[in-house]
Amino acid sequence: MLRNAIEARGGDINAATHLYDWVRNNPAFEEVVYREYFLPVVPPPREGAKAEFWVKFDKTMRENLLVCSDCITILDSHNS
Repeated sequence: MLRNAIEARGGDINAATHLYDWVRNNPAFEEVVYREYFLPVVPPPREGAKAEFWVKFDKTMRENLLVCSDCITILDSHNS
């Protein structure tokens, strides 16, 4: 579902696979490093130093999933 949401919003799901090489091979960047990040799967904290960031992040992820839900509904209607 997340793949469909990303593509529905114009994103490229394969970009992460190639991003490090693209940036590393671009002469405009120096000392490029690779780091892994993980998406949270629990509701964001409502209090604390970074609460506002996590609430915005959670909102964006939920919007992506709603777009994905619309895609599935459209695909289901075309397949019936």
